[in-house]
Amino acid sequence: MNKITSISTLAALALCSPAFAQDEWLTDYEEAVAISKKENKPILADFTGSDWCGWCIKLKEEVFSTDEFKKWAKDNVVLLELDFPRKKEQPDELKRQNAELRDKYEIKGYPTILFLDHEGKKLGKSGYMKGGPAAWTADASKQLGLQAGGGEDDLWITDYEEALKLAKKERKLVLVDFTGSDWCGWCIKLKDEVFSKEEF
Repeated sequence: MNKITSISTLAALALCSPAFAQDEWLTDYEEAVAISKKENKPILADFTGSDWCGWCIKLKEEVFSTDEFKKWAKDNVVLLELDFPRKKEQPDELKRQNAELRDKYEIKGYPTILFLDHEGKKLGKSGYMKGGPAAWTADASKQLGLQAGGGEDDLWITDYEEALKLAKKERKLVLVDFTGSDWCGWCIKLKDEVFSKEEF
């Protein structure tokens, strides 16, 4: 009985740990930067007051806690929480890091969401908005798409049905890219040499 319990526990940990790791919000800026650089994804930095700011709590409940947002985030960004709680204790080093980033980016209110590249350059800005995860991620995707395309709306849609509807509405064909974006060398080369160019 003990053996079965132990094996089941280990199997559960082995299966669950990688998935949970993908959904976790980092708190270390340098770690987020390293992952951003490695995976070629922007950082979603959430400046929040998690235990006192009403709009921060609302944003977390209506967007960040949803499966739809988690799926979008896993595919598109590195999550970084920069928290300024009033009741929750934090290590001094974390407080110092968060304060420095708040001052650097001149954050005046909460929640403020910044999209940053791995060099700390600001790509976009967001906050709370109505409409739940669909509206929020659409706006975020548009901002990141505009940045990637040098100002053109070259957003890649990841929802097949949405792509079909848009193609029908705008009387366009659908260009479908089956890719291994973070491991396939030729996919990355195609993106770098063609898809990321303003001409494309």
